[in-house]
Amino acid sequence: MACISSVTYSFQFNGKRFGHLTPSRGLCQGDPLSPYLFLLCGEGLSSLLHRYEQNEDLQGLRCGIRGPTISHLLFADDSLFFLEAKLTPCVAVKEILKLYEAATGQVELHRLCAQFWWGGEPGKRRMHWCNWEKLCSHKADGGMGFRDLRLFNKAILAKQAWRIHSQPSSLVACVLQGFYFHKSTFLQVKVNSSSSFMWRSILWGRELYNQGLRCKIGSGQDTYIYHDRWLPRAGVFKVSSPRVLGKFDKVSSLIIASGSWDSSLIRESFHEDEAEAILSLPLPRRSTSDTLLWHYDKSGHYTVRSGY
Repeated sequence: MACISSVTYSFQFNGKRFGHLTPSRGLCQGDPLSPYLFLLCGEGLSSLLHRYEQNEDLQGLRCGIRGPTISHLLFADDSLFFLEAKLTPCVAVKEILKLYEAATGQVELHRLCAQFWWGGEPGKRRMHWCNWEKLCSHKADGGMGFRDLRLFNKAILAKQAWRIHSQPSSLVACVLQGFYFHKSTFLQVKVNSSSSFMWRSILWGRELYNQGLRCKIGSGQDTYIYHDRWLPRAGVFKVSSPRVLGKFDKVSSLIIASGSWDSSLIRESFHEDEAEAILSLPLPRRSTSDTLLWHYDKSGHYTVRSGY
């Protein structure tokens, strides 16, 4: 750790080296030392898992009769653990993660951030001038724009939900479908008593993903006017105008033969703001099926940034 805390930088310009900069905020992303720091931390976690295996508190997944036993796989941004679904191995992994958190400082980040912000002298009660929720709100709303780690985690999990929904033929989507929603769809399946923590977490992220989903109108034949979410308005995608058309009429009834909106019918049937929102929706030149898109990004694809 000495080389990490004592590292210095210089800059090469026109073949000559200048400056002698000592960073005060740790390693930056892209620093040549970053991969080695990851390996050091990963090796510590791996050693803990091996020690518990030697003590027979943990047993991994055996790859064939004569194959090796694998208890974990570590990647740059993911860690996979393989163990029996029994109490003893689960308790062992929980102990390992607590040790790893304590060693790497990855614990109670919210509390540490709050302590730094509220300040005060050590040993004395500190004045909480503002609650943490307010500090995490956007600057435009009077907050400080601090990142709420719980909500950020939910935004990341919503990314996994988007991948499962948008890539149903992917390996992970097929595996999860076989386990959890072979009789339903991903957007409709509910948590049950047999759901794993991973699956519950993904469905928790799906809550956020669902909030920003709306229909992208193609032919309009797959979207109901009054039941589906299709208006391009943030937070309110359903029609709220009084029902003057048929209960089960579809958006296709608002499109004329030339492939454009029936502006007269729309202005007669909807409030002014909703009529303008409908008429602002572009229609494809060729008749296509209606699809779902993420409203809060121009691409229609979910991003962690737009979700958070």
